[in-house]
Amino acid sequence: MEHARYTFGSLVSKLKIERSDGRIPLAPVGFNVDLGMTEGVAFAGLTYTYRTNARIYDNFELTVNVSGNLPGLVVECTYNADLFEEASVTRWLESFETMLGDIVNDPDKNTDRLELLSPARKQELLEEWNGRPVGSDQESLHALFERCAKLYPDETAVSWEDRMISYGALNHAANRLALRLAEEDVAAEHIVGICLDREPAMVVSVLGILKAGAAYLPLDPNYPEARIRFMVEDARTNCIITDEKHQQLFLDAGCKVVLADSEISDDDPGVADPGLPVNPENLAYVIYTSGSTGKPKGVMVEHRQAANLVAWGHT
Repeated sequence: MEHARYTFGSLVSKLKIERSDGRIPLAPVGFNVDLGMTEGVAFAGLTYTYRTNARIYDNFELTVNVSGNLPGLVVECTYNADLFEEASVTRWLESFETMLGDIVNDPDKNTDRLELLSPARKQELLEEWNGRPVGSDQESLHALFERCAKLYPDETAVSWEDRMISYGALNHAANRLALRLAEEDVAAEHIVGICLDREPAMVVSVLGILKAGAAYLPLDPNYPEARIRFMVEDARTNCIITDEKHQQLFLDAGCKVVLADSEISDDDPGVADPGLPVNPENLAYVIYTSGSTGKPKGVMVEHRQAANLVAWGHT
């Protein structure tokens, strides 16, 4: 074989591959076949049985070894227990066995059509785990929060530095912001940007935008100005919530700018929930990809999708 004179160690050295403790470089997975190892082996007056010898140490993170003689073969798997769980390896071997059976039953089948799931596994994945709804897709995200605010108004909703903000106070602050946005003609399907540091005002902004019926667009103030400007224009942002610290980023944004209110108090007399009609199909937020393969692309998420995810997290 060409270049067979190079050992694994010399390849790693020559290629200058970065090493890390506990991981195998270059080729972490091995697959080996040892068939017919006992053919032609005979001992006068003796009978013997071929047995495999489990490995205690291996040069790979995951190794699959097939050995023996037809019609019976032994498939063994050696793996790094720090990286893989026994249950995961067992599932992979079951899938491998299912695939081999499918090849035997239909040798002409294309590889992309080979079956990997056993009937029992398919039943579990497609019916038992996916056969029942995980939550309601008829509620809005802020309605879920408002329900918690009514049930636990004095419980802590946000903990930030030395401040503890209750559900009730957070809900009232969001209601005030929703009314301010309504005065700025923000309505359903409008997109409102949020450019704030990670602080309670950001949480208030998210809830206030949703309560106003609009969708929020997160704008990290640490992003390059060109990326922020692109997202604002590409999303056709109607309004931006920011503070004095970051206000200069949007002097020529071409849309309304609302300064966030940092005051959140449990002594607030309270503002009723706006109760604006929001359909499950309405946008909840828009988030942009990194743009590593080109221009960033906006992903639009509706209330029903996000609400289902929240409900799933509580199952």
